[in-house]
Amino acid sequence: MRRIIYSIFILATAFALLSHSSGAGAVQRLDRTGSPIGTGSCASCHTGGNFGTEVVATLLQDDVEVSSYVPGEEYILRIEINTSNAPSRYGFQAVALATGDNITAGSYGTLPEGTRSIDVNDRTYVEHATKLSEGTINIPWVAPDAGTGEVRFYAAGNAVNNAAGSAGDDPDILDQALRIAEGAVSSTNALAQLRIQWMLYPNPSNGVINAKIEMDRSQQYQLRLIDQQNRLLGSRSVRLNTGENRLNWQMDNLPSGLYFLQLVNERGVSTRKFIHQAF
Repeated sequence: MRRIIYSIFILATAFALLSHSSGAGAVQRLDRTGSPIGTGSCASCHTGGNFGTEVVATLLQDDVEVSSYVPGEEYILRIEINTSNAPSRYGFQAVALATGDNITAGSYGTLPEGTRSIDVNDRTYVEHATKLSEGTINIPWVAPDAGTGEVRFYAAGNAVNNAAGSAGDDPDILDQALRIAEGAVSSTNALAQLRIQWMLYPNPSNGVINAKIEMDRSQQYQLRLIDQQNRLLGSRSVRLNTGENRLNWQMDNLPSGLYFLQLVNERGVSTRKFIHQAF
C-alpha cells in the first residue's frame, strides 16, 4: 500500500511540474517576474540548467526603441531570452505596473500564438501558454491613460531542456525593471493638416461631445482630447471605416472651458474645437 501511495505522489508531483509549461500564473497563480509584488522567480522551481540565460526587455514603436510613452498609443514590448547554449524550448512571464501603487498599467493587444494574458491578484500578466520554440516574444501593449506616470516592466524568462519536470532548466529575470516615463502629447504644430470631413455636436457640449466623421477609406487613428494649454487629457485608438463614423467622448469631471478633439496618425492631424459647459 505504501508503494502505491508513494507512486501516486511521484506521479502527481511530476504532473504538477510538467504543467508549468502552461505558465506560472495559470498554474501557480503567482508572480514570478521579480516585481515588488512577486513571489520568488522561476528559479524557485527550475534549476540545474546551463544555457547562459539572460532576459532583456525593450519597448518599441515602429521598430524604434523608446524611453517614454504617449498615453493611449500602441507599442511593442519585446522580451528576449538570450542564451549561449541552445535550449529546446522557452517560457516567460511579464507584467507592466504603474510606479507607486503597482497596479496594472496599460492593456494588451492581440497576443502572439502560444501566449496569453492571465489575471493574478488583480493584475494582468502575459506569459507562455505552451512551451515556445523562439526566445523573442513581441507583445502588443497599449499605453495607459494620461496621469498614470512612470510604468515599470518586469519579466522572467526560462530556457528549458524540454524534459519532464523542471530539472535542467536555466531561468533568469531582468537585472532591473524597464522604466518608461510618461511623455507629453506629441506636438502637432509641425504635422500636416489632414483633410477629414467631421463635425462635433452639440457645441457647447452637455456632458458628452459627439463626433460625426466621413471617411473615404478605412484607417487607424488616435483620438485625443486636449485642453487650452495643449495638455493631453486622454486618448484612445480608433478604427475609422469607409463612410460615416460616429464617436463620443464623456466630459465627466472636467471644468467648463474650451477644448479640442484631434484625429492623429503618422500622416498628420485634424483638429476640432468645442466649448464644454459643466453642470
